[in-house]
Amino acid sequence: LAAQLVALFSGGDWMEHFRFLVPAFPLLAAVTIAFSMECTTNVYRSLGSTQKPEIIATVLCAVAAAANLQQSGLNVPRPYPLQMDSAALKYNLREILFSDRQMDLTVMRQNAAHRRDINLLVPFLEQTFPVLYRDAGQITVLTGQMGFFPYWVRKHYPEYDVEFVDIMGLTDSTVARMPLKKDHTGIAAGRSIDVVVEGKYPSLTNYVNANAPNLIYTLGQDPQLDRRLEVCSRHGFKPVLRNDGAVVLYRKR
Repeated sequence: LAAQLVALFSGGDWMEHFRFLVPAFPLLAAVTIAFSMECTTNVYRSLGSTQKPEIIATVLCAVAAAANLQQSGLNVPRPYPLQMDSAALKYNLREILFSDRQMDLTVMRQNAAHRRDINLLVPFLEQTFPVLYRDAGQITVLTGQMGFFPYWVRKHYPEYDVEFVDIMGLTDSTVARMPLKKDHTGIAAGRSIDVVVEGKYPSLTNYVNANAPNLIYTLGQDPQLDRRLEVCSRHGFKPVLRNDGAVVLYRKR
């Protein structure tokens, strides 16, 4: 119910791959089964049939499961091509269930966003990020992507002194309460790192500067990325990672 309320009050299930709807699937499935059983029972009672509806429902579920396992995969197109293997990634239940790889990693690779991060961001987090941390002693990350990056850092480097400044305001109450234009994903200005760094919105920029970030993380799929990087470069941020899935800028203090 909470997941559905989030989708309702935030403008719909706007996250890719139906992320707001998926957590409610088990409940929806249970409710659907219970409702279907009740309807089937009433129909058989009205028809005077002696057949047990439970048997029919079980057979139908078994057929549906078998069909799912035999399907070749569901192509889910993304609004922005990943520019890796293809613009559509295959979801295959049979491949997930019977793969020799660790289940959580397999599921993550089947998700487009996580696949992007694992292939294009994790090597940086494993190899370069510790080097930067040893150089800086403390890292404050300016980002509008409070998903995989913070999760990975907290999980693998719990001893590191790393702070995040969420310029979208989804996880930062101070930013969220700023009198700036908002849409269903948070502070609209937070999508443009150059706007924040350059100071077009003083309240947001002043808050960012007060936290003294020395790392910027953003996505690589941005047609205006070159211009944004040029602005950041004037403020001392230099690219330490740039590919189709991730861009990381570092500034020495």
